[in-house]
Amino acid sequence: MKTALQSILIIFAVGAIAYSIWNRSEETSPPQTSTVQAATEPTPSTPISERSTAPTILITYFTTDVRCTSCLNIEKLTRAATEESFTEEIASGRVRFQTLNLDRPENEHFASDYEIAFKTVVISEETSEKVLRWEKRDDVWKLLDSPEAFKAYIAAPVREFLTPQS
Repeated sequence: MKTALQSILIIFAVGAIAYSIWNRSEETSPPQTSTVQAATEPTPSTPISERSTAPTILITYFTTDVRCTSCLNIEKLTRAATEESFTEEIASGRVRFQTLNLDRPENEHFASDYEIAFKTVVISEETSEKVLRWEKRDDVWKLLDSPEAFKAYIAAPVREFLTPQS
């Protein structure tokens, strides 16, 4: 019994010394780069009251304050899909890309408006008065390793929204 108690005390002492050394090395070592970063200030969204009366197609990446590498890639690929596929429409103001942070009080309502449970992309057609239609693109997470498929997935509903309804 005495030997077992001595062994436990030795293990405890060695563990405490190891923890102390590890804790000191953490204080003196330079900070490590994190794979998660805070969201940068989102691209400002033009208030609906200031938009033109012609419908605008908005490609919106909804994010939060905490962003992982995948989150940043979704934003990057969505922006690239928009800029590569809709150059003329962007120039005319018919198509716009924006990033909105759901952690900001002014954007919180979008979570219920678009039934958002996690970071995602929403394509919407809007006028100055209302949202005419929208489509959520939750599969962006599954397509991160296939940039061309990702871009096609984003562009498809935009093209559909740009086609006049009969």
